[in-house]
Amino acid sequence: MQFKISLYDILLSLLFLMLITIFTMSYTTHSYVIFLFMLFVGLIKIAKNRILAKTNISLIASLFLLVWLYGFLLGLFNNKIDYVIANFAGMVLYLLYFVFSSFKFSKNDIIKILILTSIINVLGSIIYWIYQFINLDNIQNYAMTTGQVRLYYFLNMSTYYILLIYTFSLIIMPIKYKIEYYKNVFNIFNQKIYSILFFLLALIAILLSASKGFVLGFIILMTLSFLMLNKIYIFKRITNKKIIYVFVFLLISLPILFMLNYEKLFTMIFSSEDLGNQVRFAQFYVLYNDLTFFGKGLGAEVSNNFDGNTYGFELSFVNIFHKFGIMGILLIIGYLMTFYYIFKRFKKNKLSSLIALSCMGYLLPSIGNPILFAPTNVVLHVCALLILDKKDE
Repeated sequence: MQFKISLYDILLSLLFLMLITIFTMSYTTHSYVIFLFMLFVGLIKIAKNRILAKTNISLIASLFLLVWLYGFLLGLFNNKIDYVIANFAGMVLYLLYFVFSSFKFSKNDIIKILILTSIINVLGSIIYWIYQFINLDNIQNYAMTTGQVRLYYFLNMSTYYILLIYTFSLIIMPIKYKIEYYKNVFNIFNQKIYSILFFLLALIAILLSASKGFVLGFIILMTLSFLMLNKIYIFKRITNKKIIYVFVFLLISLPILFMLNYEKLFTMIFSSEDLGNQVRFAQFYVLYNDLTFFGKGLGAEVSNNFDGNTYGFELSFVNIFHKFGIMGILLIIGYLMTFYYIFKRFKKNKLSSLIALSCMGYLLPSIGNPILFAPTNVVLHVCALLILDKKDE
């Protein structure tokens, strides 16, 4: 029997490696190496077909590449070259949209990889936390200002949202809708007990990160997905049993959150009393006072930061206007267009829209963390665009 591996199989395998936490930890070098391999595969395919995607969705990816090029050229003539290259370097990964579009890719293949990597990352993170906790020498060294113990903060934590929203929709969605939209994905989730189990595991993985930004993402995504599903049928078809389950879950979980001080992750998200937020507020004023109409280009520094740091900033969205100026509006338009297509396509395919929504969860923690253009998050945005761009199969 002859075993044949296609370029498409190689591309999917590289996508899987790109999203797995065990290969990232806190570093991104491997992501760019994988990206170069994926780009090479795409160039081979494009050279054969000489076709590039031209759709409304492709415009979104093009906007991000255009703005990156603008910032790169502006920074090249004004700032340190090493800062220019490193600053928002992940934006170049939007090229992967065109790499995948050069293939006749399957939307279900993308969705399966996203869910599978989310499962692996969630389980891996929880196991890692338990191992680290057992071997702690001094727990105070890992204590956060909000009272929790942080033993990990992976760049791929945004993938947790995929499993969270996927299982949440399975829990509350009537059977006939699951058969219609969720067929041929993962059979294990046909049993509701597994959906509930993995939903709880994803939630635990988010809470164990002790990140207020990721908790904010959890709140917003859960609310949006609930409202999207509710608009169609939940209040019409929800049973008393499900309502009871929700109340029981809240009655059990809320006291546990308070006992472990995890409620502060919710109550202090934007609190000025939190030490981490105090740094962010200070950085906001520094960046705001240094804004210019056309931007200062990639790699730009500020001269009067309060802590002596002139380059790295936590506030991703303020930072894009500092670097790109008025052109930063194009990035906001790109994100808004993505959400427009998520909501627009929801009636036709609920699974695709909800998975795309979960891919965009990284935008919330990016408000106060420099992860907006981390390679993994850019790849998640690309996957959302690919899912939304592909017609139902």
